[in-house]
Amino acid sequence: MAFYKVTDNVPTEDETMDKILRFSILRLFNFKHIEETSENVISLFVNLTKTYLRSLGQLSKKYGEHAGRSDVQQSDVQMALLEVGMKITDLTKYIKENSQISEYSAQKNIIVHPQNPEPEKVMQIGEKKTSPYVPSFLPPFPDPHTYIRTKIQTEPECNYVNVRITEGNNLRTSQESVRDYMLRIHPTIPLFPKYVSKVEEESRVEYYERKLELCREFVPDFKANYESNYLNGSPPLEDLEMAEDEFKQKLKQQGLSEHLYYTPISVKQLVFEKVPTFSLLLDPQPESCNYLRAMLPNDNKNEEEAMET
Repeated sequence: MAFYKVTDNVPTEDETMDKILRFSILRLFNFKHIEETSENVISLFVNLTKTYLRSLGQLSKKYGEHAGRSDVQQSDVQMALLEVGMKITDLTKYIKENSQISEYSAQKNIIVHPQNPEPEKVMQIGEKKTSPYVPSFLPPFPDPHTYIRTKIQTEPECNYVNVRITEGNNLRTSQESVRDYMLRIHPTIPLFPKYVSKVEEESRVEYYERKLELCREFVPDFKANYESNYLNGSPPLEDLEMAEDEFKQKLKQQGLSEHLYYTPISVKQLVFEKVPTFSLLLDPQPESCNYLRAMLPNDNKNEEEAMET
């Protein structure tokens, strides 16, 4: 049975995995005599299954790396199952109790693969040295890098010059971060207004193209609901934002976030990516809270009085 239609667009690995999980979950629903369900329930079960399998694989990999191996073995999977609160005996018990589910499986007979004549070599770093004081019938020591600490960096030079250079770099980085932040949240005056206006026009076009591509990729039935109403296939920006808002509302109903699918953008963000911050100046604004100046220390006031005298 084919999961995808034969087209020019080759499905990605994630799309194939989602289709397989969806097909398996529907088969289990059919086995449990569930005849009707909703799309939200299926998507929820698919996301929960993906999260569970991903966490189980990550735990198995960590146990294998902790044992000094680059491949995952059965013992690693068993320990990962114990950590998530499940035993292998529970799985075998589930299989025996639900023996009728074999009717819905793709393969009824277990395929036994032949054993490799040569065992796989475990990754080894360096050469192992046998100790003359350890008998040969005892198991060998693990690799030296697993229990011997090796420094991978040199000690920092704590002289006056290096300390001043480090402090200067940190001060410069913090000042640039504060400057960029102020330029992003406050009105600015560009030193090159023609260039900034040109960049704004290009950013609006790029923003529209990204929104259109986003809606075509993620919003279901976008072409039928929006693009079919226009001859040139280019709906206005208001329709794109409306379709994106509908997509966000559906994700919220499913308990998901749009950040899992794409990164939200704005025209101002695209402009700041192209316009350097050193070509912008802060627009001076009147002080809205004059009483805050009274909370400042008196150092500036004493300096002003000294200048007047």
